[in-house]
Amino acid sequence: MTEEKKVVRRRALAKWLKESILRLGPTFIKIGQQFSSRVDILAQEYVDQLSELQDQVPPFPSKTAMSIVEEELGSPVDYIFDRFDYEPIAVASLGQVHRACLKGQKL
Repeated sequence: MTEEKKVVRRRALAKWLKESILRLGPTFIKIGQQFSSRVDILAQEYVDQLSELQDQVPPFPSKTAMSIVEEELGSPVDYIFDRFDYEPIAVASLGQVHRACLKGQKL
């Protein structure tokens, strides 16, 4: 196998690894983030793909976010907030941020 073919194969496998990590969830994303800085043990193609886990993590579904908020706060979102934006304003490996306005609060 030529070096060029090896690079193409590593790129494809690295992309598959990153996508698999994203499907597995937050714990695996954190592990992938740690490996993204290990140029001493991983080929550059893997480092490049895993580095995307540092700042390009997709949001989880809004329904999931609502369920988490309701479970943690013990009430439906509509009872606590006048406004709750379903689109997150920031996303990280272990959570995401939604803009909201508490009932009775003026901003």
